Amino acid sequence: MIKLIRGDGEAQYIEPSHFMVIQKTDEGAQIHFRDGKWMIVKESPEEVARKVLEWKLAMADYQDSSGEYRQMIRKTLEGLAGLHDKKLDAIVDGIVKRMEDPNHDT
Repeated sequence: MIKLIRGDGEAQYIEPSHFMVIQKTDEGAQIHFRDGKWMIVKESPEEVARKVLEWKLAMADYQDSSGEYRQMIRKTLEGLAGLHDKKLDAIVDGIVKRMEDPNHDT
């Protein structure tokens, strides 16, 4: 899912495979869904298309990978979804650095 900001300022998480058409509006973009519904978002059509492309590429990488690479892709997907936690990243990075230190057991 990707995070978009609705016209009223609320964040919305949307499954990109449900998009049919994205049109430019004065407010940003109007997204038409496969079920006939639509919504206005503050992002431009180009920004929506970029988010969809990034999401699709990241999902393809995630499905074709394993191990550490999958963890890296998961961080990318979380960031695209607006779920990225910088505090948690700092903690994990600190742990990884300590583990990589040749003297970490001493």
